[in-house]
Amino acid sequence: MITTATIASTAPAQSVALHLTTPQCASWTGWEFLKQLISGGESGHKARPSHPDWHRVARDFAQAHGIAYMLKQIGEWAPGSGDFGQGRYRTAAVAQDGRVVDGGFDRAGYPAGATSADGWAMVHWAGRKAAGRLLDDREWNEVPS
Repeated sequence: MITTATIASTAPAQSVALHLTTPQCASWTGWEFLKQLISGGESGHKARPSHPDWHRVARDFAQAHGIAYMLKQIGEWAPGSGDFGQGRYRTAAVAQDGRVVDGGFDRAGYPAGATSADGWAMVHWAGRKAAGRLLDDREWNEVPS
């Protein structure tokens, strides 16, 4: 019986959203037994940034289906630019489909055809502890009852 599912930052939001909301993308047989959904960003010196919306998609799915949701960690990369481009933090822009642009402030760094419709989010390297566990100003620590 599956009781916990984990969504890591390696899965882009569109993929997560499709798998969580589109029945034809996955077999949902047995998912009624899911009791907890955990998401989190990567940690470690090679951690890739995660888009905050990836965790929101997981949280919103869990809430809509009566499943406990836990955000384990934001990871090494925190939402926001950190210092508004002043250079004190390593920054990046992350698209919802997982594309990453180091720096994120120089238009030339973006891939051809990139638009604001790609849902870019600015993140900065803060370190796992400093980045914390908040999603939309709240720690998500729900456990199955």
